[in-house]
Amino acid sequence: QPPQQAGQAIEPSLGFGCRDREDQSSKPLRLHCLVPGSPKAGRSGLILILIALAAALPRLLLGASQFIEYDGYWHVFIAQQDNWANFWADIYSNAHPPLFFLLLKVALRFGHSLLVYRSISILTGVASVFLVGRIALRVTASNVRAYQSALAYGLALPGIIVSVEVRSYMLSVFFVLVSFSFLLDLAEREEAKSRVGFAAGAILA
Repeated sequence: QPPQQAGQAIEPSLGFGCRDREDQSSKPLRLHCLVPGSPKAGRSGLILILIALAAALPRLLLGASQFIEYDGYWHVFIAQQDNWANFWADIYSNAHPPLFFLLLKVALRFGHSLLVYRSISILTGVASVFLVGRIALRVTASNVRAYQSALAYGLALPGIIVSVEVRSYMLSVFFVLVSFSFLLDLAEREEAKSRVGFAAGAILA
């Protein structure tokens, strides 16, 4: 290959399989790993969805059979109160964000079973598997690494256990991943939507 000509800007590598597409002398640092609308991105997204659905199986099996501890049932008791004054008083006495209790109150309208009680944690746990894969794809620009990350996270026993807790832990993890995903958007392009998404995810977490 011919040597680099004098005066021609060398495209700097940013690591993780990404390269900057802009001239660094005049533009701020931007990352570009994968165009979201490309066919390659669509195929990888479909596979990540399938991995997330596969990770839902152990969560559903464990969630339908594992007993719920005292703290979990205490959360259910708080959420199912029909007196809003007592509801908010119990929430203020807990060191947990109120969003989980509000979502659990909505979930209880669909019944009273182990899976209903755990539905918020299971759903956000499955969604978190997909988000981990998407974040890994954007950071590494490698489909294989993205699939490995999603599988490792989705099938890890600690993650499965947290996903069947009747607690706000998994909901918090989900919002952390959402916030981080928008942070990656800010590294590529500065948009108000990305700023709002990053801040909202961090606040809700």
